[in-house]
Amino acid sequence: MSRDHSGARSRRILRALPFALIAFCAPSAGGAAARFHDVADQAGLDFFKEHGGSGRRYLVETMGSGACFLDYDGDGDPDLFLVQGAALPGFTGPTDLRDRLYRNEGPGVEGPVRLRDVSRDAGVDGTGYGMGCAAGDVDGDGDLDLLVTNFGPDVLLQNNGDGTFADRTVEAGVGDPRWSASAAFGDADRDGDLDLYVARYVDFTVEGHRDCVSAVGGRFAYCPPDA
Repeated sequence: MSRDHSGARSRRILRALPFALIAFCAPSAGGAAARFHDVADQAGLDFFKEHGGSGRRYLVETMGSGACFLDYDGDGDPDLFLVQGAALPGFTGPTDLRDRLYRNEGPGVEGPVRLRDVSRDAGVDGTGYGMGCAAGDVDGDGDLDLLVTNFGPDVLLQNNGDGTFADRTVEAGVGDPRWSASAAFGDADRDGDLDLYVARYVDFTVEGHRDCVSAVGGRFAYCPPDA
């Protein structure tokens, strides 16, 4: 998405990544090549992913974050859930870092699809250090639920069917505090219920961080995963 990177924004560009919404433009009858266009601004998608770093080069800064398209309200339009990072020691950027859920309001009269931020109203504005997400009807009620993987405890959000979600992490027993990455729902044992597979990354904690230095210039650098 297009942004003015002057002033305060320029100081954030190395740690903040904008999400683009790319719209497909069908080829013309004359056979011209199909093209895609960034319509994030027009759609209302104003999300910037922050890695929460301060120059210490914590390994977790190199990962994340994921996104899920899911029709959480059952209106036939895919909605968008975006996973946010979190502040690490020494971070001086924005303080209100939260996961975001954008409801698909459908196409405008003459414009692209419209996305409305409903994160707080829906109860999905988590503040953990997000990595990824997976959507699936875990309880079999016809509504899509959300699993958010984190650097830290994962979170299971059960869809209440009324536009809101409830945190069912403890009841489901999925709040593992280790560094989770990708996740997927699937009926592994074919009993009709969705099972959950979570992939984890390396054994890393902020407290156990090691300072690695680049060979050229002697600056802080990201350690390789095997460190």
